[in-house]
Amino acid sequence: MDYKRKLIELIDYVNIQEENFIIKLADKKENFLGSYDNWTFKDVASHISEWRILASKKLESVKKIEYVSFHEDLDVLNRQNYKRHKNQSIEEVKLLSIKSYKVLKKQIESFDNSELIGESKIDGFKDALWQYILIDSFLHPTIHMVFYYIKIQEFEKAFKILENNYILLLEVDNSKEVVTDFFRLGELLEELEEMKNKDVILFNLKDFYEKNINNGIVSTVVLNHFMTINNI
Repeated sequence: MDYKRKLIELIDYVNIQEENFIIKLADKKENFLGSYDNWTFKDVASHISEWRILASKKLESVKKIEYVSFHEDLDVLNRQNYKRHKNQSIEEVKLLSIKSYKVLKKQIESFDNSELIGESKIDGFKDALWQYILIDSFLHPTIHMVFYYIKIQEFEKAFKILENNYILLLEVDNSKEVVTDFFRLGELLEELEEMKNKDVILFNLKDFYEKNINNGIVSTVVLNHFMTINNI
């Protein structure tokens, strides 16, 4: 497989989804006050962008054969980035998204296929480099956008993204571990436990699931996977 071509296709695709995510929510009045424990859509978009910038720096160091650690104190980094961007305008969020996408794409393009299929050279991540890039450039933004739409109970949008990106994921990596983590949305679903309206979200999600059986709004297979893997 030409992993460079495929990874670029994936990052281009998810970039379009992220642009739509920002545009469609730009005029939405969120019925909660944003906080570090309850991100607005702007917080989500800024977080994704900062994550891409961090991934770009790691890939640049890998290319230079410098030491790179897979593990950071993510809570510290996320809090710093949240504070930096929490009061920014929509336009500033858009510009950060564009910038982060360009720098990550540039770094991916700097590797040839033999480097991508080789060990990542990132301490704490022993799989191939392309798998690390897949996580940071494709799975991570997908998971955050899907979770946000679930949080605001726009289930059709959430599962359309999950459906489309699941198909793309299978073209590159269909391993049980990656697919399971994809449908679990990483660890984000654990955040539902901290939300005051968790029971309402889950009730309405189950209602959406029942309606989907009859109406086929989104892929029944994808929705079944999600509900089963998360024991909902």
